[in-house]
Amino acid sequence: MLEHFWDVLTPWLLSAGILAAVVVAVLLLHSLVYRVLGKLAGRTSSSLDDSFVRRSRRPVKLILPLLAAMATLGTLPLPSTTLGPLRHIVGLALIGATACLAISLLGVIDDAVALKFRIDVKDNLAARRVQTQVKVLQRIVTVVIVIVTTSIGLMTFPEIRQIGTSLLASAGLAGLIVGLAARSTLENL
Repeated sequence: MLEHFWDVLTPWLLSAGILAAVVVAVLLLHSLVYRVLGKLAGRTSSSLDDSFVRRSRRPVKLILPLLAAMATLGTLPLPSTTLGPLRHIVGLALIGATACLAISLLGVIDDAVALKFRIDVKDNLAARRVQTQVKVLQRIVTVVIVIVTTSIGLMTFPEIRQIGTSLLASAGLAGLIVGLAARSTLENL
C-alpha cells in the first residue's frame, strides 16, 4: 500500500520540483537582467528608458515564469488529464500578465508627456490640458485592453467561446465610437 502511494506521489513531487527550479532560475535571471538594465538606463540622459525599466519590471516578472512554466509543462511526468487544465490555467495567467504589461507601458507614454508638457512652470494651462487629455486617452485604452483581454480569456473556453467573440466584436465597435468621439482630442495632441 505504501509503495503504491509513493508510485502515485513521485511524479507529482518531481513535477513540483522541476517547476519550482525553473521558476526560481527564471526569477534570478530576471533580477540580473533588470539590474543591468537599470544601471544602463541610469547612465543615459533620457528618463524614458528609466521609466520603461521601472514600469516593465513587475509585469515581466510575472510573464517570464509563466512562459517558462508553459515551456516546461510538456516535459513533466504528469498525466494528460492534469497537463491540459494546467496549461489552460497558465495560458490564462499569461494572457492576464501580458495585459498588465501593456497597461503598465501606457505609463511610459504618460511619463513622456509629463516631461514634455511640464506643469511645474508658471504658465501651465496648455500643459495641464494636454496631460489631462493623455490621461483620459490612457484610461480609455486601459478599458479597451481589459475588455480585449477578457474576451481572449473567454475564447479559450470552448463552451463560452461565443461570448468572448461577441465581447470582442462589441469592444471593436465601442473602440470605433470612442475613436470618433475622441478625434478632436487626438487632433489636438
